[in-house]
Amino acid sequence: MKIRSIKTKIIIAFSIIFLLVNVFLLLLNQVFLDDFFISNNFKNMENHVSEKINWINQLDESAYDLEQVADDLQMKTGSDVNIIKQDLSFGRLPNRIEENLNYLIQNYKYLFTEAQNTTEAVTAVIGDGDYINRKTLYIRTLPSGDMIVITKALGLIMEAQEVFINFLILSSLIVYCFSIVLVYIFAERFTKPIRQVEKSALQISNMNFEKKLDENRYDEIGSLNKHINNMALNLSEAISKLNDSNQNLMIELNKERNMEAMREQFISDVSHELKNPISIIIGYAEGINRGFVKTEEDNAFYNKVILEEGKRMNDLVEELLDLSSYRSGSIILEKDTIQLSSIITKAMDKYTLIQEAKNISVSLVLDDSVNIIGDELRFGQVINNLLDNAFKYTNENGEIKVVLEKDMLTFSNSGKLILASEFENIWNSFYQIDPDHSGSGIGLAIVKSIVQLHGFEIRGFLENSMNHFQITFR
Repeated sequence: MKIRSIKTKIIIAFSIIFLLVNVFLLLLNQVFLDDFFISNNFKNMENHVSEKINWINQLDESAYDLEQVADDLQMKTGSDVNIIKQDLSFGRLPNRIEENLNYLIQNYKYLFTEAQNTTEAVTAVIGDGDYINRKTLYIRTLPSGDMIVITKALGLIMEAQEVFINFLILSSLIVYCFSIVLVYIFAERFTKPIRQVEKSALQISNMNFEKKLDENRYDEIGSLNKHINNMALNLSEAISKLNDSNQNLMIELNKERNMEAMREQFISDVSHELKNPISIIIGYAEGINRGFVKTEEDNAFYNKVILEEGKRMNDLVEELLDLSSYRSGSIILEKDTIQLSSIITKAMDKYTLIQEAKNISVSLVLDDSVNIIGDELRFGQVINNLLDNAFKYTNENGEIKVVLEKDMLTFSNSGKLILASEFENIWNSFYQIDPDHSGSGIGLAIVKSIVQLHGFEIRGFLENSMNHFQITFR
């Protein structure tokens, strides 16, 4: 399967390079570790012996103990240490005479002779066969003429190699796991702008020109981003001009359709609202005409019904005319300074009877300092309509709150709660939440029109188990 992801390629490339580096380290270990180990051991021996010689030179011969000197060197070099006399005889360290020391002197006497003739150390690798049978030999003459002889088995090299290889493999695995996470993060960050370019190109192909690529990069990707953004902008402008022409045409067509739909809906709503009172008037008028009325009481009742329904139609027509005037903007507001608390207090007086009948708790929190610029008659109509709705829909033993603050006026009432979805529709003409309550369904439509005509905003919402209608003064 062909690898297409750049991120995957980066991870694979890193893994191959990491493997090659580790193979190279193993090869270096096989080729150079032996010589490095021997050279490093001789250097270590030389450093410690030179340190001891400098120390001995500062003391009398009786002030130091050769046994202690040998112990210190043996501990620091990890080797076998002996001190022999200038004539190659034993006796300086009787407790340290080892079995092979005589063998060394007899078989490598030329090295000891060379050491006697120089102040420098003489070093050599002695023995035959593999490392197990070979040793490093270090000989140096002390200021007293005695010689320090240090030997170390090279079998440690094989052990060191094995330890090093095991450590290299283990540490490489740990480093690889850690590094692969870092490489993944790097690859993710490195390929992110490339993926963004790919995503942007796909969006452009789908005619979406909104997403802009980052141009604050000073590399090839930044330059590519800039060119793609310019291309998207040019395409967007060309298509936008074409869409504008089409949209203008569609807007005109939609306006015409909407106007026609609104006219049809308005006629339908008005016809529906007028149908009932007209039917009642016709029905009772026919009853009178056909002589169904036998008594004065019946006559009074029939006349009362006809009068009430006629008044209802008249009120509806007047409300429709008012609503039409507000929405068309043809009405001229007579603006002046209005003290809202005074208007609200006066409006509350006419609801005393219904308040007592339904045992409604009314709370007025009015800031007398709040004044607005508006038409007192029209804004009074807003307050009356909202109070009328509040008292109409509040349940018995319910609660009504009116709060006037610096920037807003809020009417709240308990009772049947309005659903959130219905708050969008209550401002429409003829919309009624509860058909059981009398009303034309135009009141809130008039309220919203008057509020907007004043340049204010109104909204309805549900909070703390109460319906709220809130006017915000801008």
